Amino acid sequence: MANSALTVESVVVGRPSSAALPPVQLKLASERVTVREIIRCAVREQVERLLREKQMDARNVRAALERQYLSEADVHDQVLTGKVRFPSEADGQVPSIDVEVETERAFDGFRSRAFRVLIDDQAAEDLDREFIVHPRTTVTFLRLVPLAGG
Repeated sequence: MANSALTVESVVVGRPSSAALPPVQLKLASERVTVREIIRCAVREQVERLLREKQMDARNVRAALERQYLSEADVHDQVLTGKVRFPSEADGQVPSIDVEVETERAFDGFRSRAFRVLIDDQAAEDLDREFIVHPRTTVTFLRLVPLAGG
């Protein structure tokens, strides 16, 4: 299999389904791929798709990305202030979207376990884990959001 296709779905548990990023279809050069490459390709495709298909401005794209990838440290720091807000809500400025910065934020979120990557329903533990894509491979980015007040 020279070229492989893979669908990545994002699920945010504890938020309405509209809070999740849209599923994206990735075209891979090889059937062998790392978790790092899946995240990199998915973030790039998510940004492009949100800007193109949903006709979102940069502020809304940033908010969608932050809902998926905001780190536990960010959430913890904001809990101390009494309200958890996404950075784009807090600063009031229209953010620019830099795919490399968003990708690094996603890597940080994966390392801090702000979200999990499930490959064929098994949690990936390492960005450099390599796996082989087959026609039935499923990939889910799973984000658990604590309920308000608890």
